[in-house]
Amino acid sequence: MRILVVGSTGGTGPHILRDAVARGHEVTALDRRPEALDGIKGMVRVASADARDVEAMAEAIAGQDAVIVSVSGGDDKRHQVVATRVVEAMHLAGVRRLVFTSAYGIVATRPLLTAGLTRRRNRDLFADQLAADEVVAASDLDWTIARATRLTEDDSSKPARVETELLARGPWSLGRTAWATALVDFVEQGSHIRETVNVTGG
Repeated sequence: MRILVVGSTGGTGPHILRDAVARGHEVTALDRRPEALDGIKGMVRVASADARDVEAMAEAIAGQDAVIVSVSGGDDKRHQVVATRVVEAMHLAGVRRLVFTSAYGIVATRPLLTAGLTRRRNRDLFADQLAADEVVAASDLDWTIARATRLTEDDSSKPARVETELLARGPWSLGRTAWATALVDFVEQGSHIRETVNVTGG
């Protein structure tokens, strides 16, 4: 498959690139800082563009089978803007399959104390992320919104656990490698189309 990864230099992006390449997919990394991909350039095609530039993104998306968006926090309303631009660009390019990453913290109810504190501490970020999710869900694309628990660099965890309901039990963290594998699985298997899923460690 031909897969475009938006946000390829963030904490999770390189893991997604490596996982998809290891499976034999033709991978394109879209990032406004292509120099940050020096260690991966030999494995993937690199497209230099800002994720908020619709025309540049549409050009990179054209001919792809799927798009994975993994954008970390940053500017105010960054996630919402990126979601809006990606949806527009995918329509222009005629590509339908989108896997969009999000944060489980925006809907978490357990563990009770931690969930409440996390929402208060990240009020603005979570509001932006929720707005982005709503943009994606309102589109007519073949989307999957994947919400991760706290991401870690622990690669020793079991495969990710994916649920369509709120998580009733922990663990409440997820290794980035397992997270990336789950995201590529959604694309490869064509699973959870037009569904929001919650993902944590196995």
